[in-house]
Amino acid sequence: MAVDPMENEFVQDRATGNDAQIADDVVEEIQAEEQNDIRADTENNAFVGLDDIDLTSTQPEPQNDGRKRSNSSKRKRSHDEAIEICAENMLNAAKLISNTMSEVGKNLSDGLQYDRDMDMFQKLERALKEVDGLANDEMDLVSFKLTDHPNKVAFFLSLDPHRRLPASGNPKTRKKIGSWFNKYCVAGLWNCKAVLISGVVLYLTSIFLFKNPIFSEPGGAFFSPEAAKLSRNNESPTNISHLLFGLIGSEEAWHYRKAYTESWWRPGVTRGFLYLDVPPTGELLPWSPSSPPYRVSDDINQMVEETEHAAPIQARMVHGIMEVFRERHEGVRWVVMGDDDSVFFVENMVDVLAQYDHTKYYYFGGPSEFVMCNYWYSFNQAFGGAGFILSYPLAEALSNDMDSCLRRYAHITSADYITMLCISDLGVNLSILKGIHQVDLRGDLSGFLSSHPKFPLLSLHHLDKVEPIFPAMDRFESTKHLLRTANYDQTRMLQQNICYRRQSNWSVSVSWGYSVHIYEKIHRRSYLEMPIETFRRWRSDQNHLPLYMFNTRLPSKDPCEAPHVFFLKTVNRTEDDGIVMTYLRSSERGLPACSISGNHSAGYVSRIEVYSPSTKRPVMDRCECCDIIHSDGEEGLKVKYRECLLTEVIV
Repeated sequence: MAVDPMENEFVQDRATGNDAQIADDVVEEIQAEEQNDIRADTENNAFVGLDDIDLTSTQPEPQNDGRKRSNSSKRKRSHDEAIEICAENMLNAAKLISNTMSEVGKNLSDGLQYDRDMDMFQKLERALKEVDGLANDEMDLVSFKLTDHPNKVAFFLSLDPHRRLPASGNPKTRKKIGSWFNKYCVAGLWNCKAVLISGVVLYLTSIFLFKNPIFSEPGGAFFSPEAAKLSRNNESPTNISHLLFGLIGSEEAWHYRKAYTESWWRPGVTRGFLYLDVPPTGELLPWSPSSPPYRVSDDINQMVEETEHAAPIQARMVHGIMEVFRERHEGVRWVVMGDDDSVFFVENMVDVLAQYDHTKYYYFGGPSEFVMCNYWYSFNQAFGGAGFILSYPLAEALSNDMDSCLRRYAHITSADYITMLCISDLGVNLSILKGIHQVDLRGDLSGFLSSHPKFPLLSLHHLDKVEPIFPAMDRFESTKHLLRTANYDQTRMLQQNICYRRQSNWSVSVSWGYSVHIYEKIHRRSYLEMPIETFRRWRSDQNHLPLYMFNTRLPSKDPCEAPHVFFLKTVNRTEDDGIVMTYLRSSERGLPACSISGNHSAGYVSRIEVYSPSTKRPVMDRCECCDIIHSDGEEGLKVKYRECLLTEVIV
């Protein structure tokens, strides 16, 4: 029968001790015992267990058949008793190790800090030698297990020597384990010794891997003590101070883009920085107090040259995540990255993020509206111009891996794609938030904004790539006009509500704070939720269908399909602290009345007032309902919001 390599290795190891013997004789004895066990198993048709293997002898028996037969029964009884004791003590030792692990784990689980300096490894060997009762082979095993865990080594070295191994700090425990080890392991039961060494290694590594400095929370989220400390100190509801913004821009573009950021940035309230490629010059100085404070991006030219990075500018943008994170603002729960031409609706962002556990790993963002953009890059990435959001633990993990990440993907030319790949390497995937809009569209955006999904509006990007969103205003004025309305109630911003005037067969669709459409026909709600394709595709040379990530309706000259369009003009408070908005007709429709619905033209309506309550709606499980107040022939029409009745059907 072939000799098991592991058995041969342990036998040879024992042969180097003080009671050295011929290794071949020991192997021969083990082979003979194995043959006996196999024969016994065949005869009894029983399972061969630990009690069937003789491990107590450290010397081979002389080749004397008579003596062997006369001593066999005594030898068998002695062997059985020793193995019973060994098994019992193995169990006791395991229990002691388990109990000690639990007790020490509880004592060490609070307030531990670590240092990432690699010179800690040089101290590890000295520290292990100070542990009373830890043999050289055990120390080697522990060292081997820990070399890939610098943080755990740092934690181990931070402990007082008497706390590094409970057995050495607890004489009673050490006496029990030591007594058992000397009596049964040193005597030749290498199996027992291997189990005990494994137990010691298991205990030590369990401290490093499962206690500190890595904390485990329900649900599988792991994060460092720094993140855990922030979490423990910030149990209040999420507010704007818990968000840290990192806006990536350039000195050249900031001259004409800063109006977008200043429209939503609240100095002294919003936290974060603008990262420029070079220091500001010219008219940008002195720096405007209405703008975010700026930083100049790190010089990463050495890394770019070493890796021959395919897109240095994109690498700078990804590296900005680490630069934002290292600011280490107290109480930060979420890191929000975006471009300098994006508009963020921060109150809505706070309301949405408050619904998630900031101590877990989250990567929030939105796709491109243009199908081919997602195809060219990835359907699983956040398009970062519109902004993406990282929970604090994920931002920390990504920052720690940043240099390696940029080197791994030096051949990639998209910052958003690199970010997604690096986050995926950390085991995290994108969670889409429907309120984040990249706006990879061109032309007239009104059809898109008039049919917003039932989700809080979080951001709008590329507003300088589309026509002004309000008529008779430029892009900056349009943006400010939208944001002024949002100051009254961000939760309803662009939210679409639909109501009907049955006597006229009118359908009225309201995009709160932006537009109102009147259709001279009763249309189902699901139909009106599809945006009218007033916009154009992002790339004119791409005609692959489908074009967009959502269903659309084509513009129509059918008087029953084409709406009368009104845009927001003013917004004010009512006497009862509600909100009233006035919408004015943008232009004449130029079509006759819808004949199939009774020729009830809405062409004479020129002004619409929309009344909504002051109560905000951060959670949208259902849209609001509305009533129309109007008399035939009047230029004005009123829409009043209310909560839908329990069984109300909007049709």
